[in-house]
Amino acid sequence: MKELFAVDFRDIFGGLILSIVGTAFILCMLFLANGLVFNLVTSDPEKVKGIIEKSSLYEKLPATIYGQLSNETGKNEVEIPLKSPEVRQIALDVYDPEFARTNIENSIDGFYSWLAGETDKPDATIDFTAKNNELANRVSAYVKKRVSKLPVCSYKETLEMKGFDAFKAKCRPSTVTPDAAEREVKKVFAQSDGLLEESKVNLAEIKTDKGDPLYKNLGDLPATFSTAKYVPVALGIFAILTIVTIFYLSKDRISAYKRMSRLLLASGLIVLLVPLAFSLVSKALLGKVSGGDSAGTIVGSISEQFILEAGKVYYGLGIILVLAAIGLYIYARRVEKDTDKLPKPKS
Repeated sequence: MKELFAVDFRDIFGGLILSIVGTAFILCMLFLANGLVFNLVTSDPEKVKGIIEKSSLYEKLPATIYGQLSNETGKNEVEIPLKSPEVRQIALDVYDPEFARTNIENSIDGFYSWLAGETDKPDATIDFTAKNNELANRVSAYVKKRVSKLPVCSYKETLEMKGFDAFKAKCRPSTVTPDAAEREVKKVFAQSDGLLEESKVNLAEIKTDKGDPLYKNLGDLPATFSTAKYVPVALGIFAILTIVTIFYLSKDRISAYKRMSRLLLASGLIVLLVPLAFSLVSKALLGKVSGGDSAGTIVGSISEQFILEAGKVYYGLGIILVLAAIGLYIYARRVEKDTDKLPKPKS
């Protein structure tokens, strides 16, 4: 009765169970690829820094920030002509790529230290204070130098002058000295709220609508981050169990080899297609959200570099799975041929 039940069980439910287990194996390989990308790319701060470096963010960011700043302050009648080529160049020299690189990399280190449980809050700060002062001093020095080269206005020119613009004037009233022009520009920088209001941006100080620190609402993130590193190990164990199950439920060893080769091939092809799918989805989403602006271009560049780096993992695992599928199929065919050569039992 036992033997009859076992045969019936395999005949009736075996195919269905094998299909379910095979699908589970393919999904397991896909999640394993994602887990490896997390471990080898996303969870590594040095790898993240490399991705940002290759995206040219540091070279593009100063001009992007300055462009947005000049557009915003232009609406508020700020006395500093931020869109003038001279002032723009001074600002780009002050907020240079090295400034962006230092602050962003320090922020990455602080954020990952929090994720790793080394600190109780994300110590990620971008401090503009020193650079703001440098910008004010350098623009003021530029104005002083420019005014010192202007000729003194005639009596008629003085009467016709509605107001002295140190950035555009072709002459200066006798009452306006280079030192006075310099002090006036510094005063504008000190009093204007439109010019870089925030001198320091600290991730730990960002608050929710309720006024609570945002990172506290993400309090489970460090634990999740730590646990996620062991996901590939768990998936590897699960994959082994599915393989054992497939061999146990298969009619014979050769059919098990062939089934596994098909599953490995399907898994490998799916994993190889993941980077392409990510790339298409990323471009579509960024195209709708950014509208082609400079900030969107930067985000798109970082996304592209991340996909390229993650692609190395996907392509590596995908190729291994495809090669394993081919090798296993060849081996199955060889075993099958050797079996066929064996003398048949006499009837």
